[in-house]
Amino acid sequence: MENKEIKLNFLHICDYASFDQMGKLNILGLFETINSIQFPYQHPQFFVVANLSISNSREYECVIRIIDLDKIEINKFVLPKVKINLNKNQSNTNLGIVGQFNGVKFEKPGKYTIEVMVDGNVVDSKEITVIQVINKNAEKK
Repeated sequence: MENKEIKLNFLHICDYASFDQMGKLNILGLFETINSIQFPYQHPQFFVVANLSISNSREYECVIRIIDLDKIEINKFVLPKVKINLNKNQSNTNLGIVGQFNGVKFEKPGKYTIEVMVDGNVVDSKEITVIQVINKNAEKK
């Protein structure tokens, strides 16, 4: 679904993210794959970082959610509603979003989708892959 009012500038999954006192975004450890020896697997912590370009002054509700291949939601991060006020000479502004996810449980290996939603509509998404790896040490008995 195309939304001319809101555009995703970027979407990243990482080990840690924060904004400093001056509003600068810090992103550490970008990744698109999660490895686990066994399933279900509970990932201790990761962050989802998005940046949206918004062209209308009003209140927005932003949600980042993780869904599996069956479109079942396995986790979500709901941000407090944010009011955007554009100046008369401003055509758009950027909104930075940082969502912290703790203890996300992946039932099985496979593809999962991270969606950025605004007012209930998907603006854009990114796929992550959860892989089962072999524990070489366990085989050496």
